[in-house]
Amino acid sequence: MIRVREHDYYIYEPAMLKDHSMCIPERWFTRDGTFFARAWKMETRIIEGILGWVVHKDVELEVSEHQLANNFPSLEKKFEHYEVPRPSLIHGKSLFFLQNM
Repeated sequence: MIRVREHDYYIYEPAMLKDHSMCIPERWFTRDGTFFARAWKMETRIIEGILGWVVHKDVELEVSEHQLANNFPSLEKKFEHYEVPRPSLIHGKSLFFLQNM
C-alpha cells in the first residue's frame, strides 16, 4: 500500500489514472524518491450482456504515483461520474466482484 494525497492505494485493487484509464497495481517500488507501480491494464468489455472490466495481466504498465487520480473506495462511490462500470465488476472465468467494498 502507498498513500498519495491522503488516499491509500493497494496492490490488487483497481485504480484510476489522471487520463481516466484504469489499472490494477501489482507491485510498488521506488525510483529516485518516487513511488511507481507495476500494474495490469484494465479495459471495459461487455460479456453476456454485462458491462464490466477485463484485466490484461499480459499488458504490464509502469505507473508513477503522480499519475494516480482515484483509489478503489473513491471509485466505488463515484464511478458513474466518470461514466465507467463499477470497478468491482471484473469479468473472469465467471463474474468476479471484489470483496471489502
